[in-house]
Amino acid sequence: MAHEEENNPEEGNAGSQSISEGVAAARAEIARRAEIRSGVKKPVAKESTNGIPGGQTLKMFLLKLVFGLVLLVLIGYFFLQALAGTINVGINSANADLNGKEVSVALYNGDVANLLTDGDPSNDPEPAEVHKCTVGQRTTFNLHDFGSHTLMATLANEDDGPASCDPYVVTAWGLDMGTTLYMN
Repeated sequence: MAHEEENNPEEGNAGSQSISEGVAAARAEIARRAEIRSGVKKPVAKESTNGIPGGQTLKMFLLKLVFGLVLLVLIGYFFLQALAGTINVGINSANADLNGKEVSVALYNGDVANLLTDGDPSNDPEPAEVHKCTVGQRTTFNLHDFGSHTLMATLANEDDGPASCDPYVVTAWGLDMGTTLYMN
């Protein structure tokens, strides 16, 4: 007989499985009785009569849906604005007298090159950002929106002369870019 028991190890596993199942059932019964004694009831989702989850009204469901979509669009908008990229601008000049001079580099929103070069300073737009650097160095602008931007560099000190560069238009599509402006 002992030999038969050794050849049927499945009966031993079956016994351990039934013990595990019995222990699990006993624990579940103890938990159920404790729950009944404490008076705590598990929350149960309401049955849906109109196909909307949680048994809520259609008006409330649509309100939550619209609010969620508006929130998603706003988060996406601000997230994408942060991804507009940067532009690294270098200032160089073939004129050795300008090397080391302080320069103001202005970043304008949109393509405003025509307004900056038309000779009428009264219609020139205000720059979105202005950075100071010296000829031969680089400066970096963090772009806050996609689309066209115009760069223009002029000498910071008017006593140094009328040197400037032609406006340069770049288009931001979420990438970090680099360009070099050449002073006249």
